[in-house]
Amino acid sequence: MLHLLQAFAGPGRTVVSFAPTYSMYPEYARDTHSDWVAGRRRDDFSLDPEHTAGLIEELQPAVVLLASPNNPTGTALPIDLVEHVCAVAPGMVVVDEAYAEVPPVRRAECAPPPGRAAKARGDSDDEQGVRIRRRPRRLPGSGAGCRGRSSHRPIARTICRR
Repeated sequence: MLHLLQAFAGPGRTVVSFAPTYSMYPEYARDTHSDWVAGRRRDDFSLDPEHTAGLIEELQPAVVLLASPNNPTGTALPIDLVEHVCAVAPGMVVVDEAYAEVPPVRRAECAPPPGRAAKARGDSDDEQGVRIRRRPRRLPGSGAGCRGRSSHRPIARTICRR
């Protein structure tokens, strides 16, 4: 995650997510000298599409971080919301699926099916996005490292150059 922010955020750029969310996101933003903005979630921890899009359109962030399922709430994002964010975000959209393997998450809510949410998955040369799947520390094999990936070659090249 830090590598993505080093490559696509930085001084004078903004990173946006929606609180409550993974507690390290603000630290990653700080470590890359990026501005950190936390939007709000509804009382049930879901995201309001209008608030989400409005904040993104207002701030024009370099990176939008979406945890699905969210840490600490366990709330998975609907595919339609991820696609909506991808449509309005001017920069990188990162879908962080660190807890996708923890039940009772429904897979359909976490991973866009093939051909949908290309920007979130980084499947197209003209889109910018990446889907990250990290293994939570409390699961076996977490010491094996990050299983994060980008199938989008220009994104992978950018990260490797930084």
